[in-house]
Amino acid sequence: MLAHYKMRNILEKMEKWQELINVQKKIIKLVPNTKKQEEENKLIGYTYEYGRVSLEQGDIVNAERIFSSLVKSNPNFIPSYLGMVEVHISKGEIEEAISLIDKGYNEQKSKILLLRLEDLLISIGDPKRLIQFYLRAINNSPNDNELKILLGRAYYRLEMIDDAIEILSSIDSTACVNPMLNCIKGLLYLRRNQINKALSEFKELCPENKVSSIYYKCKVCNSLFDEWAGRCSVCGSWNSFEIDLRGCGYSQ
Repeated sequence: MLAHYKMRNILEKMEKWQELINVQKKIIKLVPNTKKQEEENKLIGYTYEYGRVSLEQGDIVNAERIFSSLVKSNPNFIPSYLGMVEVHISKGEIEEAISLIDKGYNEQKSKILLLRLEDLLISIGDPKRLIQFYLRAINNSPNDNELKILLGRAYYRLEMIDDAIEILSSIDSTACVNPMLNCIKGLLYLRRNQINKALSEFKELCPENKVSSIYYKCKVCNSLFDEWAGRCSVCGSWNSFEIDLRGCGYSQ
């Protein structure tokens, strides 16, 4: 068993994911039942990394096989959805990518999937469809203020100022203390030329480039990142990222 662990450490450092998967399967057979779930989670992570590298190297067939299998066998593993989305996009299958995100969000309610959908629909020039998706999500979860903030942010990106102010103003600020909410509203009012000293100072505290950025937090070690990744570079956990609208690097 010790030899397997040592080999695993070496292969992981070398990023030899295919060989690592084989070693990890042997480890799973040898560990006691109390450790199997932890080791199986590692296997899922290693498999994802193999798919990610395959995609980066242009081996679309292998990447599709890996990500498709992960989506079916581990539907709560969000990185596999995002990997499969990139496979569809690389094949020019935009509608399939959109449908997969739609299905994944409906089942998992991961806002990380919503953000990928937002970028995709804006990139193909279909903002109307994006807004409809957000409105449907809010209609299904009317008390989810994060969804409203994300819609307000999307309106902001699309220069739909009045719509952004309307949705953000519907949020009870006493029940939702969120720097992102305040920053977007402040900048929207500036766009309306409703300028005063307080808003000018507020803009200094909240540069406009931060509004268009989304931060991610690892729910295992609480580290913050400005880009999504399938694996946390600090603690090594997979599938641990969630969007962070409360921290976001803003002053509290």
